Amino acid sequence: MLDEKKKQELKRRLLEEKDRIEKQIERENQDIVEMSNDQANENTYSNHMADDGGFLQDIDRTTTIRENFQATLKQVNAALERMENGTYGISEVSGKPIPAERLEVLPWATRLVDE
Repeated sequence: MLDEKKKQELKRRLLEEKDRIEKQIERENQDIVEMSNDQANENTYSNHMADDGGFLQDIDRTTTIRENFQATLKQVNAALERMENGTYGISEVSGKPIPAERLEVLPWATRLVDE
């Protein structure tokens, strides 16, 4: 089991990661808005199909990045919730303690490595 000092350290790291991810999601959202505004401001009649394809590819890439950040944020928030309800550091599969070393690497881990 994790001692209280280690839990507090991991909680601090989770809160820092949450803040970092939330800021990154906001930047990705802003990038999408700016790309859309830039595209809308251009004369669509003069755009070549390849230009439109590049724009759509950029939007798709940015959207995918944002979705990945949102998925990680969901995991971080779930880890913080597990800390509050006393189930943090316990495998959701086997109910065994997750080693501190694993939580050091991935503080929002929910399973043992071999699970």
